[in-house]
Amino acid sequence: MGATLTEPVGHRGMSSGPGTPTVTASTIFLGSGGTSIHKSGCRSFADWRIIWPCEPHRSRLAMPTLDPKGPWRSGDVRNALERENLKYNLPTPSGRVIAHPPKGWRWSWDTIQRKIKSGEVIFSEDETRIIRKIYLNTVEGRAAESVWFGKEVGTTRDAAEELKAIFGSAALETPKPVDLVKKVISLSTDEEDLVLDSFAGSAPTAQAVLEMNNETGGNRKFILVECEDYADTLTAERVRRVIQGYAFEGTQREELLRESLTWTKLKKAAQLVAKAESAETFHANLYDNITKTVKDGELVVTGEKKVTEKTEGLGGSFTFVTLGPEMSLDKLLADGLPTFAALAKYVFFTATGRTLTEVPKQNGGALGFLGETDLYRVHLHY
Repeated sequence: MGATLTEPVGHRGMSSGPGTPTVTASTIFLGSGGTSIHKSGCRSFADWRIIWPCEPHRSRLAMPTLDPKGPWRSGDVRNALERENLKYNLPTPSGRVIAHPPKGWRWSWDTIQRKIKSGEVIFSEDETRIIRKIYLNTVEGRAAESVWFGKEVGTTRDAAEELKAIFGSAALETPKPVDLVKKVISLSTDEEDLVLDSFAGSAPTAQAVLEMNNETGGNRKFILVECEDYADTLTAERVRRVIQGYAFEGTQREELLRESLTWTKLKKAAQLVAKAESAETFHANLYDNITKTVKDGELVVTGEKKVTEKTEGLGGSFTFVTLGPEMSLDKLLADGLPTFAALAKYVFFTATGRTLTEVPKQNGGALGFLGETDLYRVHLHY
């Protein structure tokens, strides 16, 4: 069963502290790929996952067959601070001498001798330097990189294509790719956590959560907030289609060639044209149309074909809720004394934190009874 919102929510502004602007939300989404939403702690940037070694770094490791202790990478042997007692020359097995780094070695003479004996420090084949081994099984990880490349996490162009696949056109100018959001979520959450996106836009966060739940068997949930008028027609509609599946009829485009138009390449224009025509000829039988365009200093060859296909839904569910006007005493008294119904809603919400959905007639209930929760019975005499 998916997450549901059992009580309408009062419209409130949210502030992160003194002196910061207030952000007012008009629409909120609650959703999940599994069971109901529960409270979850927030993570700071310092809590982000340690992810070493990922694949690019695994490629730097020596093969396990070269060392009985398993794969390893080389580490620094220099000292960061200048230390006179760490400035000593190191003799090699053949009698040569390796001069110390400008600021000295990382370890004392006795320590480095122990590391050489244990095999943690070895000499290079030409005996001109020493190598420190850092074994994969001795480290927990490393911090995530601060630069992520488009080929790994997608680009705005990729995100636009994702929207086109769902809606037939790119409804936003700068959508976020799902793979980018998935990386952020994987670094900052556990599989039972709640993910909040305060500026939901085209809802890539919801799709990312649902895809990750399908891929890993996790149970992450999401809350999306969107203030623009496309909250239902774009943000919520994408979530609906991703959950239920969607049919796509339109033009599917695939980039076949992209070349930067540098001066060197322009001097060999004939070769560039031949390359573009070769790409067109090679793919001609796969597409209904192939276009060649020059834009922003790049030559792009694109294949186009008409497609009709059905994408299976990811499952899960969500609830779409539009928030009502803010409930405050100032607004309640703005036009004189409030009506019984308005005051009843205000009193009930103030007392219980919940919305009174059905207001009884004034003086119609026993002792002015309005309603009750697990903790409160609320009465109003007015």
